[in-house]
Formats: sequence, C-alpha cells, structure tokens
Amino acid sequence: MGAEDLAAFLDGSLSADERVVVAAHLDECQRCRAQLADAAAVLEEYEARIKRRLWPGVAAAAAVVAALSLLPLLRPGAPDDSTALQRGERTEGAITVEVVSPPDGAQVSRAELRFVWRSAEAGARYELTLTDPQGVIVWEVALEDTVAALPSSVRLTPGTTYYWYTDALLPGAQTATTGVQELVILP
Repeated sequence: MGAEDLAAFLDGSLSADERVVVAAHLDECQRCRAQLADAAAVLEEYEARIKRRLWPGVAAAAAVVAALSLLPLLRPGAPDDSTALQRGERTEGAITVEVVSPPDGAQVSRAELRFVWRSAEAGARYELTLTDPQGVIVWEVALEDTVAALPSSVRLTPGTTYYWYTDALLPGAQTATTGVQELVILP
C-alpha cells in the first residue's frame, strides 16, 4: 500500500470502493496500520498546536475525534498500535523555529511589519497565525517561505498588543514552532 493511498484514506478523499479496499488491507497489514496511526498523530498534533493556543476546548474535542477515528484500526486480537498516538506529544528536545523579526515584545509600525524566521529544515511548510488580544485570528497564511508581509486588507489597531506564531511541518513528519510572540502596533 502506497503512502498516497494512506494519505487519501486519512483525509477522506477516496471513493467508497477505494476506501473498502484500503480498509481491507489495513485489517491485514500491521505495518500500514502503524504508518496510518503515525500520520494521523502528526496531523493531529500539528492542528492541536494551533488550536490549543486559542481554544483549549476545541483542541480537546479534535483530539478525541481523531483518537476515535483510529479505533476501527485497532481490531480485537490485533497488536496494540496505540503507542504511535503519543509520538507527536514529545516536547523535550523539540525543534524550534528561530524568530528574526519582529522580536518578542517589539513595537512596530504597521508599514514596517514583516514576519521573518529562520528555516527549520529544507522542505518545511509553515503556517503563520496572528491573533488579537482575545485570541481571535486576525490573519493566517500557509507558505513555504520564511518571510511574510501582512496584506493591506488586514487592519490592525495602533496601540494594541497582538500575538503571532509560526508553526512548521517538517518533511520528516515532525513539527516545530516559534512559540507565541508578542508585538505592539505603533500609532
């Protein structure tokens, strides 16, 4: 079974007939079940990192739904692959994304605001999120570059503190983050 088949199974893009074929294979193949569980755990952790900063209740619900969706893969009598679900939760020795600009706590004018970070790893994909003081997402963008400029359509209030972070999805199925950074928009 190819990685594309497992990814399509995980994201629900298979037809009903294709899904039956992949599910039958998963019933028989412990290796593919483990790969699917690993992929689901990485995806779940990436989404949870974003959500738990803003909505802890939503992140908990997403984790429960993701865990429940994997239960059919763990048939009675089959080896227990549930340990794979814990891999994305390790934080000790985690890879971090280094912030270049704006530094944490910076006061910047709207015109000079550029988000810049160092590459976490070749081939990494990034998601930058900017929130208001209440945690409401003001702007979010997915990109492969390490520089992002706020579009002119996004309005920021001078004197207001905003929070931003960049999460990275690395080619090795790991995640990394800048952690939450604070900035104040100058009048």
